[in-house]
Amino acid sequence: MSALIDRQIDTMRGYLSMQNTFQARAVFTALRAMCFAYRDLPGRKNVVLFSEGFLNSDDARSEMEAVAEAANRANVAIYVIDPEGIEVNPNGGGNRPTDTMAARIAEAGAPGANVSQHGGETKFDRIKVAGNMTRGDQLEWLADTTGGLMVKRTNDLLPAFAKVLDDSRDYYTLAYSPQKSEADGKFHSIKVEVSQHGLQLRYRKGYWAVPTGQAVALSPFAAQLIAGLQSGSLKPSSAPEVQAQLLLTPDGHYSAPVSVSLPGNKIPLEKEGDELKAAMTLLLVARDAQGNILSAAQRAWNVRIPSKERGNFEKTTVTVHSQIPLAELQTISIDAILQLPGNVLSRAATMIQIPESDKSAFGLTSILLSDRAEQATCSDPADSLCFMNVRLNQPLNDKFSKSSRLIVYFAAKNLSLDPQTKKPRLGAAFSLKSNGAVVKTASAENLQSLPGPAPDSVLVLAEYDLKLLSPGTYTLQVTASDLVKKTSLLQQSEFVVE
Repeated sequence: MSALIDRQIDTMRGYLSMQNTFQARAVFTALRAMCFAYRDLPGRKNVVLFSEGFLNSDDARSEMEAVAEAANRANVAIYVIDPEGIEVNPNGGGNRPTDTMAARIAEAGAPGANVSQHGGETKFDRIKVAGNMTRGDQLEWLADTTGGLMVKRTNDLLPAFAKVLDDSRDYYTLAYSPQKSEADGKFHSIKVEVSQHGLQLRYRKGYWAVPTGQAVALSPFAAQLIAGLQSGSLKPSSAPEVQAQLLLTPDGHYSAPVSVSLPGNKIPLEKEGDELKAAMTLLLVARDAQGNILSAAQRAWNVRIPSKERGNFEKTTVTVHSQIPLAELQTISIDAILQLPGNVLSRAATMIQIPESDKSAFGLTSILLSDRAEQATCSDPADSLCFMNVRLNQPLNDKFSKSSRLIVYFAAKNLSLDPQTKKPRLGAAFSLKSNGAVVKTASAENLQSLPGPAPDSVLVLAEYDLKLLSPGTYTLQVTASDLVKKTSLLQQSEFVVE
């Protein structure tokens, strides 16, 4: 019976941790987007957030630091107002505990722990109460770090609004150049003091040394990781398999869907109760031909398995899918960096080739090869794999079974419009080669030309029956032509039939 209760407590502990992380990341993502939106407005900007907070989530720390970094660069101060009002301290009088949420919850749920339960209170209640004590900690840190403040435990909110207005009218601006200009991505503290006693100072407590010009692309976590790899202080221990294309999104922009795969036996697992877990973060960095960073994307996720499933897990392949936005259609490299438990790193890169065209010509995306498509509601305008209520699967590699049908997808943009129809006219010629020789046993089938998200864009779909091909390596070449302007571009992709 005791073992069952302990297992239930472990389950609740894991549920609370996951819930906290999701909630925290959603709030931090929205706040960072607001800071970026305000960065071009002159002067100090104040953002007032009404929130009762959420439980402290260590897994969302990198997102929290990214908000503070973006706010400081955009000259945004964040003010947090807790509308809950006066609350009763469930721990009674005295100071608020200062240990971490994980420690409090673990202590409250430990077998035989003296948790000062009252009445019909259970350990589950105490776990929740212990976690609630950290409800506003991260938002309070965010307000303090950006030069704002947090208002809590009061039923009168008018003074809080008055303080926000006062701060927006009366403030001092101090500037200095640090002696060390190394862009290591780390946090550098700043302390401001005045000679007059009895004054309360609110100011930004420091800055993250993110490289100039890359502040929008990189979070502090990403800048630290890249700086460590460049200096050699961090070294990857393995290389994942990376698959990526550069495609057109439903809202008319560009995005690179990326799949990163790693064998389960390369992922360190940490024990938590009767389970094993691995907290991982994927960082994707897109660079141009000169090595300049164009964009970055960061995604965190957790793996949880029963302890008895370790053997099966180590035999599997773990794959995470993400997308990285791009402003232009150009040849890029994608650097995929996986941070695993214990600060273990796995890293690999792949190149996405885009045919060159001058400013007056149209652009041609990558060719996506897939063997599976499914009905879907394309609700995300930045999902380049979803269009016309169909979502294509991005395979882990370009190896396909001889019994499957190969789906070919690409898009063209900036096409010239026909003067009469006011629509683009695109021609596409498909050629399949093996060892340099044209393969005549199979040809493109079910060729479709669909209107793209912009008036000057076209989506193209085709299929190949791989039953007609012998096992081996093939190169698919597509010559796309702007029939109005009479210009052409060549794109190709290799695949293997097994």
